[in-house]
Amino acid sequence: MSSQRSLDLPILQAERTVAAYLGFDSILDLQRFVIMWPCLEAVRLVSALPGLSSENFMFLRRLDGGRTLRCNHLVGPASERIQQCWLACILMILRQSIGVYETNNSEQNRSRTILAIDNMPPGFWIPDHILEEDEHPPYPILQPTVRFNEPEIVPLHRCLCLLQYLELSHGSESRRERYLDARAHYFGPDFEVNEHDIPWWMRHST
Repeated sequence: MSSQRSLDLPILQAERTVAAYLGFDSILDLQRFVIMWPCLEAVRLVSALPGLSSENFMFLRRLDGGRTLRCNHLVGPASERIQQCWLACILMILRQSIGVYETNNSEQNRSRTILAIDNMPPGFWIPDHILEEDEHPPYPILQPTVRFNEPEIVPLHRCLCLLQYLELSHGSESRRERYLDARAHYFGPDFEVNEHDIPWWMRHST
């Protein structure tokens, strides 16, 4: 195993865990879904928040505790509360959009994805090949599972994970290149979710 492959392995394992948490069988399905229209339209709404520009698009930190909001002199306490509510609304919209995605046919999802790509905020980079794909990828499982005792807030948290993953993998062309370079040493089986990748509370009882 190469040194670079060994270095990237924990990251790949973490991605498989995220994919498992979202109900995907492979990281590749997760990669494909986050560049479909439900996630792209949600990111466009995030980019419309006050005090945010393409130069300071600190998406992950905004969604993770509001640390960037507190450091942004353009955003006061009142604005911070408004933005936090706005982000919660975006997650609810994304949840609803995924429901629509489930019932749409491939052509409907493809057409809406093309439109969403055309309206993406500056800085995001979406690969051209997505426009050529006829089949749309599987969608995530958002609903909380009763037998796992998951709380009702879980669907919104899963939506948050989707947007965070989109930012990490497609937030800019350079970020996308680094993301792809880190995975050049791996093959199909490395991307598939196995029992060890599933979060502990979601594993089958023995």
